[in-house]
Amino acid sequence: MALRSSEKGAATAIAYRPDIDGLRGIAVLAVLGFHAFPRFSPGGFVGVDIFFVISGYLISTIILHDVASGGFTYSGFYGRRVRRLLPALVTVLLAVLVAGLFSDFLTELSRLGAHIAAGATFLSNIILWREDSYFDVVSTAKPLLHLWSLGVEEQFYIVWPLALAAISQRRIPWAVTAIFLVSFAINIAIVGSHPAAAFFLPATRIWEFMIGALLAYAGSRAWIPRRQDAISAIGFVLLVVSVCFINKSTAFPGWAALLPTFGAVAVIAAGADAWLNRTLLANKAAVFLGLISYPLYLWHWPILSFLTVNLGELSPGLKLAAVGASFVLASMTYMWIEKPLRYGEFGTLKIAGLSAALATLGVLGIALPACLHLDDRSAFVASFENAAPAHEYVRAHNLAKLWRDECNFYDLAANAGKVSISADCTAGSRPSVMLWGDSHVQHLDPGLKATLPPDLAMMQVATSGCLPRLPRMGSDPDNACDRSNSFAVQTIEKAKPEIVVIAQRSDYGATDWTELARSLKALGAGNVLLLGPMPQWQLPLHAILARHFWSNPPPRLNRWLRSDLFEEDRVLKQRYEGSSDLRYVSMIDALCNPEGCLTYVGPDPLEDIMSFDYGHLTLSSSRYVAEHVVTPVILGLLRDTKLAKIEFRLKPSIR
Repeated sequence: MALRSSEKGAATAIAYRPDIDGLRGIAVLAVLGFHAFPRFSPGGFVGVDIFFVISGYLISTIILHDVASGGFTYSGFYGRRVRRLLPALVTVLLAVLVAGLFSDFLTELSRLGAHIAAGATFLSNIILWREDSYFDVVSTAKPLLHLWSLGVEEQFYIVWPLALAAISQRRIPWAVTAIFLVSFAINIAIVGSHPAAAFFLPATRIWEFMIGALLAYAGSRAWIPRRQDAISAIGFVLLVVSVCFINKSTAFPGWAALLPTFGAVAVIAAGADAWLNRTLLANKAAVFLGLISYPLYLWHWPILSFLTVNLGELSPGLKLAAVGASFVLASMTYMWIEKPLRYGEFGTLKIAGLSAALATLGVLGIALPACLHLDDRSAFVASFENAAPAHEYVRAHNLAKLWRDECNFYDLAANAGKVSISADCTAGSRPSVMLWGDSHVQHLDPGLKATLPPDLAMMQVATSGCLPRLPRMGSDPDNACDRSNSFAVQTIEKAKPEIVVIAQRSDYGATDWTELARSLKALGAGNVLLLGPMPQWQLPLHAILARHFWSNPPPRLNRWLRSDLFEEDRVLKQRYEGSSDLRYVSMIDALCNPEGCLTYVGPDPLEDIMSFDYGHLTLSSSRYVAEHVVTPVILGLLRDTKLAKIEFRLKPSIR
């Protein structure tokens, strides 16, 4: 929130800085770019970190001023927060609740209800941290996913005024610095081993607010020069670098978060009179964008989410339309809802009414699953779309038997890294086949065991969410992925498997697979088999099929396929087919045709579905893919090695 002269209390004596509103506008544009067009804004999610710094600066400025003038009251502070934040939040939560009830294609209405309740209680970051399994519902099916940042911010608002008002003025810089150092140290310590916790929890984020608080304290002591063009320019460079070069594969927050946070600090510290600040940030368009940044942030993701859920993969034109609709709704929310409730008379009544409305939405969210009995859809739709016990059983059944947790350096239940894996994962004499990669190679394990010859040893070093890479200089021993890859390479060097099977979810273009294959062969591997990306869906496959069977006429399933993977596969085929260093197998060619991709491998709609989520195989489809695609290639490569003792035939299918 940029301070305005019309606000009561502390804000009345604090000069309004339009450039800070402009900076908020830049931050929200970065986030919108990441969500709508991630190719052009790969690090746009750092806009949230910019918000955190601004919040730390502005809130600390208010509190320090009020405490110094003797006018600080907790009721006044929290009352201003309610009138600032709740009008837009209540509006968006109500809209999402209504849209969820009328949409026939949300994968889990009970999950939506839980997320509405979490949003109403500012606990979204905690809920999402607990849900952040590699096999959880894809993000597009969570229209309130973005409220995690609001949860972190509100948790800061609750605690910080109490702490800052209780600290003596002369000890404030020391206390703030200590909190900054402890929080940043926790962030660095766990970002590799507990990435979900590092991303969502306030303990690893509070340091970003503390940078702003230190800046506020320095400003209150007039330690910052009023105009610093060079500092402003440096800040802008850091922000641009953050948006362009940080991406979703970056360990974040980690050290990388220093770029956007220090960039924001530099821009704010440069002062309103710095040339870039007054020219770029303080112009009317940037200021207005900053003024509507909060409702714009709240509106944009639910719109993109619901459109994707109901229409499938969005075209660039539809994405632009969604962003445009977000701007319209944000402007209307700001002018007609936020401003009237934030300013003017009847403050106490407004606070009570907004609080009651938010509490009511929280209760409705909790009660939403009870509304499901009103749904008269078929049992098939109920079992798939609303996550009834039938589907939950299939999901749990597949998870329990598909993944060898003992071979995974990441503990899925605890959302944490592990120190070691079972010796059974790499035991066995030659000849052998080794699986290396993330969960998209793990899910082939039961199918390959069912179809490969019994005297062929199966090894696995595959860790959920970890792309197979050669160990690099400066690898983090506490990072589950670095530990997994280092151990995989050591295993290949020691066991010298005849076949190394590599697969990952996507992002194949980030690796030179020829160089990797040559390195593995130099370590003793016989052949390297690179499996291309599996067909993947924008939503869990069971939800897409539920819509298909329920709707009349049924929509084409193709619209929910991830089209970017088809292009990725085309590039990989062009580059690696016919390579003497590795064998490339297109999983998309094997499982798709111009009409679409395989969704069932048998007659049972629950047991024989191709995927229990967006793209992980079930037990049935693992056997199907192994028997029809992967095992024949492995046996062909083994024939070429002339291992006479292997019986080169498929096992009979086990159903």
